[in-house]
Amino acid sequence: MAFAGATPMDAEIPETTPHTIACRVPEASRFPDTGEKLYHYTAYLPAGYKADDRPYPVLWICSPQGNANPLWHKDVLDREQMIGVALVESKNGPMQPVVENHYAAMADVLQRFRAAPGFMIATGFSGAGYASMTFAESQFFGGVLQHGAAPIGVDGNNIVQPNITKGNPTCCVYGVFGITDGANPGVIYAPRFFPETMARRFSLQSGGHHMAQPGAFADGMEFLLDEMHARRPAPNDAAPAQYVARFRLLLARAKASDGIARHEALEAASRIVLGRKFATEKPYAEDKALQADIAEASRLYQALSRTPGIKNEIEARDAHQKIRDAEDAGWGEHIRDLGSFAKKQAVEYEAVAKKFPNTLYGKKAADRAAWLAKGVDP
Repeated sequence: MAFAGATPMDAEIPETTPHTIACRVPEASRFPDTGEKLYHYTAYLPAGYKADDRPYPVLWICSPQGNANPLWHKDVLDREQMIGVALVESKNGPMQPVVENHYAAMADVLQRFRAAPGFMIATGFSGAGYASMTFAESQFFGGVLQHGAAPIGVDGNNIVQPNITKGNPTCCVYGVFGITDGANPGVIYAPRFFPETMARRFSLQSGGHHMAQPGAFADGMEFLLDEMHARRPAPNDAAPAQYVARFRLLLARAKASDGIARHEALEAASRIVLGRKFATEKPYAEDKALQADIAEASRLYQALSRTPGIKNEIEARDAHQKIRDAEDAGWGEHIRDLGSFAKKQAVEYEAVAKKFPNTLYGKKAADRAAWLAKGVDP
């Protein structure tokens, strides 16, 4: 598609419909031969974006073939109320279009939209996964979700520490890899290359070298968003506004759900309030509506936690998560024999499924056991 010039800043960008935007690289970030070349990205605004004035987190998407599409992750963008930014020219190959597409889009996004710096998440598959890790070296990013890409560097035959550990040492990292993906043997070394300041999790999915399954991607996004809002050091002075927005989103989600889904939304909301000081500091300490919301969330959470059915669900969830944590932490050690490791994990999940047959996490354990045992995606 040809563009006569950059998209005007006052151009109408619709909600819930992808819209391609043309932009130029800031002079300070150009390669010598760039000139006035245009780059492009496709933006996606969640419903309700134009009805308020709050900052929004951003999902920064790139693809190894170029022409990344925000609709790949539409469900996540809608559920988590995020702006989607999908790079067009960035793809495997020469670094110039990768870097310049990124810088051109970043300069435009920060001016055009109410993006929340420090609350962006970069994501990409395969070669674009490596690009996403490079993008996340910037302090604008609080997380990176790679699929089918090792989260560490390779220099010849040597595994090297990724630059992100120095450039953005509190960034949160999530990786999703196929059991038979031969492209990522180096990930076995990942834990010792990441400092304790970086929350990280690496998760298995079935098959080989392919993009994260929707459920695996959603799990990764929830992990990153939880870490960014409840535990990661505040990236800037504007962070409290994003904490409040996230808290209110989770409270609304809780009110619209029931059972363990309501409990988990309230639990995540409570982690934000307990992990941050905004609720007791100005101006939020004097915000009567916010204080009422915090009191309501606490009341709902405590009452729901005492419900017998929820107690059983929580016990099932904790048993499921204990196995999942061991799986995520241990698969790298078994990379030479993942089949045997998967079968061992399947037996443990089956035990949880039998103990908690009528719970959400009992069913998830049964699905995970079947997937690990047979290689079928849950």
